[in-house]
Amino acid sequence: MGRIIDIEEEKITIGNNDGSMFEVERSNCNFEPTLGDEVEIFSSDTKVIVTKITAPSSNSNAAPNPSNNITVTLPGYFGKTRVNKVIYCFFALFFGCVGLHKLCERKFGQFFLSFIFCWTLIPFIISIFNFFDALFEPSDENGDIFV
Repeated sequence: MGRIIDIEEEKITIGNNDGSMFEVERSNCNFEPTLGDEVEIFSSDTKVIVTKITAPSSNSNAAPNPSNNITVTLPGYFGKTRVNKVIYCFFALFFGCVGLHKLCERKFGQFFLSFIFCWTLIPFIISIFNFFDALFEPSDENGDIFV
């Protein structure tokens, strides 16, 4: 199995999963090739045939196609909440002594404990660490981070 990585006039270059490349003539394809098509190469001593891999047809008995799912599981972010980086850092720095940044994370128990023990300044010290953790975490294209 491979992917079409280059198309010249009559030559098509296919990159295989093992890192090797394979050149075939356009006439060996039983479809109109475009860059990025996933293909399978069948060859013998005298003939090479390239076929395009298509997604299975959608019928009720077919397994669901995972690329059509709306929910995406991000590895490494299990149990974390997406928050806006600027708002979270603002709350952690200026209102961290009472734990308002924990409300952004939807951690209501930690907010309650921070609010109760705000007179000890321990929640403020913890919020400073949370501020710097969030400040140096790279944000996505929307300005969000996972905390």
